Amino acid sequence: GPQIAFESNGSIWLMNADGTLQRPLTSGSHDSRPSWSPDGQQIVFVNEEGHIIGIDLTFNNPNFTYQSYEVSFFPEWRSAAISKDGRFLAALTSVENNRIYVFDLADPLGASQAFFLYNPTYTTGQTTGEVRFADVLEFDYSGE
Repeated sequence: GPQIAFESNGSIWLMNADGTLQRPLTSGSHDSRPSWSPDGQQIVFVNEEGHIIGIDLTFNNPNFTYQSYEVSFFPEWRSAAISKDGRFLAALTSVENNRIYVFDLADPLGASQAFFLYNPTYTTGQTTGEVRFADVLEFDYSGE
């Protein structure tokens, strides 16, 4: 089946199973590694302007259609990841801080929550606030 490919200029393409490029999905570069749902029908990434971009793909062999849209109102992001069920979006701001923002894509009001990062210690119940920022962002298969 079709796969996603990344050009050296940063654009995202749909690639045939034989490795030939089929069609571009974006026309610009991206600042973050794209993240997509396991079924390959949703892709999110941060573009070079700092906006979170979503792409919805619909496959009808051998053809497909896609819709690209801005998820964020303000260009303030540096990384984004989509959950394995496609319901949640996690993002990091362009300003390095100790927070991960998680958005519920099923909520029409765009409910979000900030999670503060901390370092565990060897003492039960004690943590430190020394985390400067998150570097890599990805959901695991359980949705965490």
